[in-house]
This record gives sequence, structure tokens and C-alpha cells, in this order.
Amino acid sequence: GDSVTVANEEGAYAATQHLVQLGHKRIAVITGPLHLTNAQQRLRGFKRAMAKAGLEVSPEYLQEASFDLESGRQKALLILRLLPRPTAIFAADDMMAMGVLQAIRSLGLSCPADVSVVGFDDLDVSALLHPSLSSVFQPGYQLGAAAARLLLDRVDGDQEPPRHIVLQTELRIRESVAPPRNDQGAS
Repeated sequence: GDSVTVANEEGAYAATQHLVQLGHKRIAVITGPLHLTNAQQRLRGFKRAMAKAGLEVSPEYLQEASFDLESGRQKALLILRLLPRPTAIFAADDMMAMGVLQAIRSLGLSCPADVSVVGFDDLDVSALLHPSLSSVFQPGYQLGAAAARLLLDRVDGDQEPPRHIVLQTELRIRESVAPPRNDQGAS
């Protein structure tokens, strides 16, 4: 059937690549449920950026969670207690990223001074957080509009082969990312 989605892999790749370009080498990821295609695609983008940079992903730095604040917080608490602690976390959804920010504060750490954070979705609230959350924007309105257009075309009798529309994402950089501090041993 028809489908409308976003470039999940490319968005995750761009987010991770940005962290690498800032100098982060110990980057963790909190994925969504890996039975979901979008979570798989975002993890693939993360891993591709890490591989291109020649960086290994420690198995402990890869945590699967639900797309919600509490599971993001719980997984971040696990990650942030690891030694060495990652200098950055890519959360595959903004709600999880908000949980990561809560975990950072609860451990007496600071974002981005101690840990940089990037999310995915670019929810409206992301720009209002403190620090404001860097996030991969996905065009929610356009997703709905394109899906509605496909559905209406089918209702009107469109017999064309299934169409698959992939909308582009955009990395929006805000205050939650910075280069790792020298004393964090980012090497």
C-alpha cells in the first residue's frame, strides 16, 4: 500500500555526525522500540555515522526504550552511571530526550557542559526547554497532508501502483550541544 514517512536514517545520521564534528567520541544512543521501522532506521543512521567516523559503539551505550519521557530517563540513568561516561547522547525521539535531560539534572550534571543531547521530532516544546533541545525536525503537518492526499486519491479511484513518499528532515541546533570539555577525556 501507499506510505508516507520521513528520512529517519538520514536525520539520525546528521544528528550523530554533528556530535562527532563537535569532537565527541563517546556517544550513546537511546533507540525507540526496535520492532518499529522508524526506530530501526534511526539506529542505522546513528551506527552509520559512528562507523564513518571510525568510532565504536560500546554495547552498554546502546539502550532500547519506549518513545516516552520515563523510559528515556531510566535508560539515561543507566548510561550516565557508566565509566567512562559518554559525552553525548542521541535520543531517537524528543520525549526520550526530555527524560535524558531530567536524568542529567538528577545526577548533578549539566547539559551541555557534561553531556550533550540531541533528540528527534523537534516538538514545539523543544525550543522552550532549558537548555533548548537540539533536534531533528520532521515535518508533521506535511506528513499528515501527504497521507490525506494519497487516501483521497484512492477514494477517488486512483489505481496507480502504491506510492511511497519520503519527506526530508532537518537538524536544528540549539543549546543542548557543545564540544566535550577537555577534562572529560573525549578520546
